[in-house]
Amino acid sequence: MSRRGAAAAALTTIALLVAGCAPTAGGPGETPTATATPTASAEPTPTTSAEPTPSPTPSPTDPRADWQEIATPNGTATFRIPPGWTAEVGGEEVAYDGEQHWVNAITVRDETATMTASYSDGPYDDVGAAADFGVVRSTPVATLDADELAAAGDTNRSYLEHYASAWWTTGDGTTFTAHAGLATSPAGESAPASTVIDGERTVSFGVRGEFASEAEAVAWLESDDVTAVLEIVATLDLTGIPAPALP
Repeated sequence: MSRRGAAAAALTTIALLVAGCAPTAGGPGETPTATATPTASAEPTPTTSAEPTPSPTPSPTDPRADWQEIATPNGTATFRIPPGWTAEVGGEEVAYDGEQHWVNAITVRDETATMTASYSDGPYDDVGAAADFGVVRSTPVATLDADELAAAGDTNRSYLEHYASAWWTTGDGTTFTAHAGLATSPAGESAPASTVIDGERTVSFGVRGEFASEAEAVAWLESDDVTAVLEIVATLDLTGIPAPALP
């Protein structure tokens, strides 16, 4: 083949290749449709998982929130009693050491009107001693708050450790007195004192019973009735009003 013939053949081949690459027209009357250019799919927006809101920690509930508050007429003390219980609040004015003082006397009764405890405070009185004793249970009572303790200092409000206690005493070994109520802590070989000193007055709050044996006294001191009394004693708040204080 001559050089001119070879060139012509090459041009023919290129023309055929170009024709094969051209888009094919549709049939008669058909309108060519444009092929849509694919669009990138939108990336999903990440959502932030909400952290669960922690539930507030419930504040401790006062188990005695619905108890009724009882106050002495001259404001020396307050305590609380359960719903349905009653308190007979009384007292009298007495002469003591050249002055007029007030003696408080409160009787506490349960829902059956049974006397369960008594409260009293007033001028100093002698406190007897027991030959033998035994403490069955004892729980500290915050009769004074922190500020009152600090203010007391070295004054005669020195007997500041008070307890709701259950104990028995005996003088002759044949009769046993069971005590349940406010008390000082046992000191050495001395029995708890059922009359505590608060400034210029003494305070007594509780109940006692007489029994023929130590076992009977202990059984009563471990009873639910005594538990109820000690729970009331545990609410006692001594206000520290100086004596004499009249209503």
